[in-house]
Amino acid sequence: MPRTGLGVEDHPPPVMKFVPKLKGIANWPTWNGNLLSVLEAVDSKLSRRLTGEYEKLGPIITTPANATEPAVLAQPDPTAVMAWHECSQKLISCLYATTMPELHEGHIHAAADAFSAYQSLQNRFGSSTRSILFKFSQFSSLPYFLGLRYFGEDPQDFVDRWCAALEKAQEASGPFFRRHWIDSLPADHDLVSEPSLKLLYADFVLSEHNRLTAERESLVSNNNHLIEENNRLRSETNSILSERNRLLSEINDPPPPPY
Repeated sequence: MPRTGLGVEDHPPPVMKFVPKLKGIANWPTWNGNLLSVLEAVDSKLSRRLTGEYEKLGPIITTPANATEPAVLAQPDPTAVMAWHECSQKLISCLYATTMPELHEGHIHAAADAFSAYQSLQNRFGSSTRSILFKFSQFSSLPYFLGLRYFGEDPQDFVDRWCAALEKAQEASGPFFRRHWIDSLPADHDLVSEPSLKLLYADFVLSEHNRLTAERESLVSNNNHLIEENNRLRSETNSILSERNRLLSEINDPPPPPY
């Protein structure tokens, strides 16, 4: 589907300079987190449309009151459709500005809209970041990696122990283990160098830290909700008991009859 309006040659919002360029799997968490945060600060609708929370406007099926009449296919308001396309094109320019040029052809150029482009990038790089954990586990039965498992307790400590085990394996067996490790990762040209591997580890730690923090905050929030609910029920119980005691008092000590 051809696009008009904003494109690779257009200027994205200046705040995009605060988003590091997406290179691939290694820095997906950093790029994705920064991009969504900046978009949210500019306009919350931008981040929600990029991630698909606000769906694309399409034909609307309306059901008539009379069941014997056929459903009506109504087109959305043209003004709303135009606004949606303009927003999508702004997001496309942001994706161009914050991704490496070699990613444009396969993920952005041919995309029908910004959401499709973002989904393409996420499917290629985002889903792979979390899968690194599965790759870690595949080595747990090999020499030097025996019993080295990650249970979500301390991602940095796990990575440190993993790198120490990999170094010992390399000292004993040469480059075989490192080559085997790289080959087991999702194919990506930017994972070959040692700095890129360190970046991959760092982003794994960051991603896990954010996930664990979110889980803890959710537990605290749920716990606070339970405490509030418990206090509410206790207050209601106290009110019921107070009313019961009042009624008992009236029964046991009725007021004198009026004269």
